[in-house]
Amino acid sequence: MYLSPYNYAANNPINDYDIDGNQNTQSKTDSNTGNNGASNSSATNNTNSTTNKIEVNQTGNYFKNLKTGEVKWSEAGGKIGEQVSLKGSKDTWENLGSEMTKGVIDAVGSHIFNGGGFKAFLSYYENSKFGEQAFFKGAKDNYPSNASGFPMGTLANNATDVKAGTELSEMTHSWINHSTGGWTREKNALEHHIGMFLLTSRFGPASAWIVGAGNETRGLIINDRQSGNMINALTGKPANGTTSDPTAFEWSDFEENKVGRKLFDNWATKNPTPEKFSTFWKNMPKAERFLQDLFFR
Repeated sequence: MYLSPYNYAANNPINDYDIDGNQNTQSKTDSNTGNNGASNSSATNNTNSTTNKIEVNQTGNYFKNLKTGEVKWSEAGGKIGEQVSLKGSKDTWENLGSEMTKGVIDAVGSHIFNGGGFKAFLSYYENSKFGEQAFFKGAKDNYPSNASGFPMGTLANNATDVKAGTELSEMTHSWINHSTGGWTREKNALEHHIGMFLLTSRFGPASAWIVGAGNETRGLIINDRQSGNMINALTGKPANGTTSDPTAFEWSDFEENKVGRKLFDNWATKNPTPEKFSTFWKNMPKAERFLQDLFFR
């Protein structure tokens, strides 16, 4: 009878070791658990090793406050979906995972449009674990542009700023539709303020102005024309003969877009290091920035 010299390690001395001769243990390089050093017994007890790989993270996660809706990053570990207490808070928090997934960015949107408002948006924008990138990436990964035809469809496929603008619009529309109480004029204004703030942050006021105006015109030519509300939109009347339903195009949205660009201008003026947050501020030459500010603010 042949006895392998590696019996102590279940014939796998690379992935298993046995220090005291009592029980072999999987090393941290084991690819079968995906659990960074979990023992054989824990891997066996887990009925879904694939889920375990995805859910377990010990180096930090995004958490949602189940009372206030706030989303924040914490160094706490755990599994996605677990409800935990975090240091310094008496509230219960749900683990959303370590990646900027649709669940995380939509939780951020829910917080903003369910009472958090522009103040909450700005807190995420200024947070290095979220920032400008989180909003654009969340929109790009999960809310593809619905622009079609000429010119918006053509531009969305060829112009980075137009594509980003239509993706942001899709995302914030969804956030409003899924918020408590749905669409209101206050939420509509907030949506435009956030969209223009972000577009100005990344592409500058000129691009933000053009994309914003183009998106409003797209709503008129496509949405309102298809629904038979083009004349109502141009004359400032509500949709379909109702007393309150909005049309896709509204003249007031141009003013809200202007407010959004101005909000970024005010923020950048007051912030001592805007280049830490804004792609536009980081990359734009001072002379070109001055001309954009002069003509488009």
